[in-house]
Amino acid sequence: MGQTLGRAPLPNGGRKFLNLPRSCVYDLWEAFNDIAEGFGLTVEEFQEILKSALLEFLSITERQLNTEADAVFRLLDDDTNNLVDSLEFLSTFALISAMTPEEKIRFIFAMYDFDESGVLTLDEMVLSFRSTLSGLAKLSKIDPPTESEVETIAVLGFETVRSKQRQTPVGSLPEAFGIDREAFVTFCLNTPEVMSWVEYFDDMEEFTLQQPHPQLAVSSMVRPSMHRSVGDEAVMSASFGGHLLRDLQRRGRPGGQKPWHNVLPFLATKKLDAEQPRPLPYKDVELEWVYGYNGHSCSQSLHYSAAGHIIYPAGALCVIQNVSKHEQKYFNAHSDLVTCLKVFHTEEGATIVASGEVGVRPSVLVWDCDSRTVLSVLQGFHRNGIAQLDFSPDRTRLATLGLDPYHSIAVYLWRSRQRLWSARTTCDKVHDLRFLSDNVIGTCGELHVTFWRKSKEAQESFRRYRGQYGPGMKPETNTCIGSVGDTVFSCSDTGFLHRWEGRNLIKSTRGHTSGIRCCYVVNQGAEQGLVTGCNSGKVIVWTAKLEVGATFNGLSLGAIETAINSLCYDALTSKILVSFTSCEVFEINSSDGRNVQNGGSIVAAHFKPRVCGLDVHPTTSHIFCTVGDDKT
Repeated sequence: MGQTLGRAPLPNGGRKFLNLPRSCVYDLWEAFNDIAEGFGLTVEEFQEILKSALLEFLSITERQLNTEADAVFRLLDDDTNNLVDSLEFLSTFALISAMTPEEKIRFIFAMYDFDESGVLTLDEMVLSFRSTLSGLAKLSKIDPPTESEVETIAVLGFETVRSKQRQTPVGSLPEAFGIDREAFVTFCLNTPEVMSWVEYFDDMEEFTLQQPHPQLAVSSMVRPSMHRSVGDEAVMSASFGGHLLRDLQRRGRPGGQKPWHNVLPFLATKKLDAEQPRPLPYKDVELEWVYGYNGHSCSQSLHYSAAGHIIYPAGALCVIQNVSKHEQKYFNAHSDLVTCLKVFHTEEGATIVASGEVGVRPSVLVWDCDSRTVLSVLQGFHRNGIAQLDFSPDRTRLATLGLDPYHSIAVYLWRSRQRLWSARTTCDKVHDLRFLSDNVIGTCGELHVTFWRKSKEAQESFRRYRGQYGPGMKPETNTCIGSVGDTVFSCSDTGFLHRWEGRNLIKSTRGHTSGIRCCYVVNQGAEQGLVTGCNSGKVIVWTAKLEVGATFNGLSLGAIETAINSLCYDALTSKILVSFTSCEVFEINSSDGRNVQNGGSIVAAHFKPRVCGLDVHPTTSHIFCTVGDDKT
């Protein structure tokens, strides 16, 4: 039984039954037990089993289902005796379903454990392999492995398990010996010949989708203001481009002439009294206050610290602001614009922050919020910038998403700075990345949701599984992904909250009238839930069961633009931080939506990438004026 590569050919008559969810596969098993009178199924029994288990899920008429069933029946009935082997049928549908490889193998074991003893004999194991491969080969019209090849693999599995258990010397196989469920699963997952066939029939439809090839050197998500050249890197980071910086300074940096430059020479300036004292600036200046927030270049980057302070990016700085005392502290180890930021709180009350930047060779810095000291620097893999990052639930690993054309993903042991795994995701836009559990990562974006499950065959490796929308639903752009308890969700740009089981979409709830732009998962002690914000300024608090709860109108806060781009919920103080794409940050009460900062914003500044002009009041130094590309 040799290994296979790629994906099997798509069956002409079985496309409707590809990528069924786990629940539908087990419904087929139950329907077979209720309807069939033997292991040989007639076309009427075959149709009745499919109708009983799949009619509601497929959302088609009974006539359409019978037509699809007839096509599959003809493929499986290759000897034209008007009977289909039920074991072949169920095994085939399990292997082409959306279940994970481990779930498929466990289902096959349960099917062929005829006496329900929890153990397969050698004959049962050979039959499970032979029937499954025979049904798959018929469906895809390919040649199956020979019986001798199948028996060789089955005997190898028994020999492997027996040698581990040391029941008998290798060479003779006792008739009463059997292989239990866990040993069967472990053997299949770690045998390349078996896994190659499992993967050969996994998500066959995926490879027929159009895969665009990037024409640009950077992701389409990189705005013109965020694009960096080697010369930019030399200016921003002397450690990388010292010699380039000297050349740039020697030649002079070219710059475009703006229309308002021609107006400056004609502006009259006010002359100060010559006797008015004008003290020289201090030699060692210190940063006193930062105005602004990177709401135009990043989302979901607003957080509370364990002490209740607000953490957010502003330019190349990360600001820690104590709102009650009107104080700011700064983390200034980045060399370029900060594009993403995530935090977690330790049991000791500390706040650990991870932040990523834009750049030719961007860095991810992990640092302590209280001391503002760098704990780890992750650099070398990503290019152009870091789009998103997230800590694993056990806080030992950090996942990062890059701004290269393929939106590459990487997983690090951040304390030891070790990159465990990396892969390309897709050329389409990827808007979010989250750890859904310690063993599953979710990414979502333009017309896709993808689940990355930790592989049991290879240590610290993740396997890609495409999210399945199911019949009657077209894929749509998802902006956020996450999990509340054991429930996995994604948020769409049409205002729906989707719930997922495995990699199948099982339910959609309409919460917003416009696209959901950001979300925050509440997981603070006994309080669990979700907060979402949309393009029209609406904030919804969802319960732990993902039911719509309190709803607030963010437009009443008075922001210039309506789209919300970051949220953060503090269960201890019942406050929600809300930021808009106009780079304004507000704090509201989670019970009534009231602005708790006396009607004003915590942060407000220009919301286009560039500030064009700055001038200080001629007599009052703490008053100054700025103008920017946002026409304010």
